[in-house]
Amino acid sequence: MTTTKPKSFKALRMYAQMRNCDTKDLGKPINMDPGAISRRMTGKVEWTRKEMYAILEFLDLTTDFLPVIFPEDIYEDYVL
Repeated sequence: MTTTKPKSFKALRMYAQMRNCDTKDLGKPINMDPGAISRRMTGKVEWTRKEMYAILEFLDLTTDFLPVIFPEDIYEDYVL
């Protein structure tokens, strides 16, 4: 039996933590409750493009960070 790593968006968590943001704070710019953010952070629900750009803007990150914060393969272990 194989186990899979949970989807975690490690870079997003790291950048949010650096700015003292929690799921409630991340939900503000996209009008989402912490539960909805949590479902996205665990990969149960996909982020929309609009949500991704709003989160980048909220964290004061350029669009260059899009593949880092929201990697196509969210199982990546590295963080820039």
